[in-house]
Amino acid sequence: MDRSDEFDLVVAKLRGLTLRIPNLDPIYGRWRHGFNVHYDRLVQTINSHLEALFQDKTYIEGVKSMDLAQFVCLAYPSADWPRLRVMGLYLVWLVLFDDEFDRKIDPDVADQASDLAFANRYRQDMYSYVESIVVGPAAVASRRSGKYQVNKATPPPIGGFFAAIAPHLLRAASEDVVNMPRLLHDLDFFMGSSNEEQQRFNIQRKFPTLEQYDAFRAGTGAVDAICDLHQHIAILSIADNRDRYVAGTRLPDDLVWAEEVMTMRREVNVQTCVSNDLLSLKKEIVSSMSNMTLISLVPIHVNARGTSLDEIVDELVREMKRSAASFDAAAEALREKARQYGQGVVDETSRFIDAFETFQTGCLAFYVKSRRFGVAEYQLPDGSFAIPLSCA
Repeated sequence: MDRSDEFDLVVAKLRGLTLRIPNLDPIYGRWRHGFNVHYDRLVQTINSHLEALFQDKTYIEGVKSMDLAQFVCLAYPSADWPRLRVMGLYLVWLVLFDDEFDRKIDPDVADQASDLAFANRYRQDMYSYVESIVVGPAAVASRRSGKYQVNKATPPPIGGFFAAIAPHLLRAASEDVVNMPRLLHDLDFFMGSSNEEQQRFNIQRKFPTLEQYDAFRAGTGAVDAICDLHQHIAILSIADNRDRYVAGTRLPDDLVWAEEVMTMRREVNVQTCVSNDLLSLKKEIVSSMSNMTLISLVPIHVNARGTSLDEIVDELVREMKRSAASFDAAAEALREKARQYGQGVVDETSRFIDAFETFQTGCLAFYVKSRRFGVAEYQLPDGSFAIPLSCA
């Protein structure tokens, strides 16, 4: 087989089939869900930042049409306004950064999707900018490991989303509610993982193995970088100053970074990856016809094993069920561990776990509702999906 044609060969195998996904409520129905009351305010906030940072009206309208405020309100239904604003601008920044590498690949165009050197400069500029905001330019220069060089060029426009929330994150870090070194580490992993995917697979239109995909998808999904802020979402704020926290409510480090939390993070990554890759498959097939990436779980399985689409879906749903059971066991063990600290910490731990639960249910709800995925019309009365895999 000519491996340069892997994407086209897999599309040919999938075209015309129907993707049948069972009702996922038995998995996701066990977890908290809801919708934040501050949706309209968040829409206005995101839109005002977009209009301030970008001049391209087509780009602005395209981002607005994604309705990322809906995603954030589904993911964090109980967050108060200051924290919802932070998570909103943060998640928009992560999504827009990742989308820069998912454009049409054109060897005659020097942009983040088509030109690896250009893309790496973009990653370097963004990470250096973020790090300089939270640790200072001098500290950045003194602790450079060589992976990135400090770049004094104007940061990419989407860096403005991070700049807008940096003061809040620094205050949270000063009260040990956000672990800034860990956050920087996980953002570095997020940005670096997109390089692995792009360099070895996207540009060459080749599929990774499942093991290779799992390795870089753990980064490109940004789950760790998002979960780093879940304690910030969970703990109580002082009523008259929402940038301050009630004394004594910060979770002990041996709970926040417990083995059980690391398990929860891994399983959140599994759930969001599998549900995304199933429900976005139709969109990815259409995009691949415009020379965009097709790298996700179903095409990788088809390329590697040639099993039927229904068998692949069955296997992925079994993995989701296994992951959900593992998440629940870890969450219950964490609640049990919290009991030694008293009822206040037990309550905070429950809110902390809620942030992981609602992020998972929010992701699934957004994937279903989003015009970007375009699958809501294919949901059947019993909650299952029958999605035609056409190229239009």
